[in-house]
Amino acid sequence: MSRLLIIVTLVAAAFTGASATQGWTECNSVFPDPTNLPYEVPNAVRVCRSGVLAISYDKDMIDPALSMYYVTPDQAKNLIPGRDQFYEDPDLQSMGITQAAVEDQCFNSDYNRGHLAPSHIMSGSAASKQAVYTMANIAPQGIQFNGGCWADLEGHVVNWVAANNALHIITGVSYTSR
Repeated sequence: MSRLLIIVTLVAAAFTGASATQGWTECNSVFPDPTNLPYEVPNAVRVCRSGVLAISYDKDMIDPALSMYYVTPDQAKNLIPGRDQFYEDPDLQSMGITQAAVEDQCFNSDYNRGHLAPSHIMSGSAASKQAVYTMANIAPQGIQFNGGCWADLEGHVVNWVAANNALHIITGVSYTSR
């Protein structure tokens, strides 16, 4: 199965935060227009992490379909270094939805855990940084791609936001079979 992570859209706008919930009600602030939400795949569920990360999780593919988040220049200039621990998403667990285990065999010498909402970009606060380590935000990503051009793109986005304006960002997983 071929996978490719893509940035779907980047839009400038404003932000407020909230607590983690099922559904996107508490994450409305991450959308440029909450009344005009992006396309979702059939059989997906919505998860909100810490009011800063909205995830559409594809139950059939056992992967996120897309993650949406918002980053401001202040957040991009004040990044918390280091990594957090990956964890299985508690909302998906409470709904009985299968998700990749933290130590799943698909994460091996060819693929690693690719954040749709990247740790680097979301490291403006401890809550937002921790939110992106949910397995609901993780898809297997080729090691060369994740550590190469994808990491470069993440760095360019952080630098652009820090120097310019806030962005709403939507990142998705594309399958050749979808």
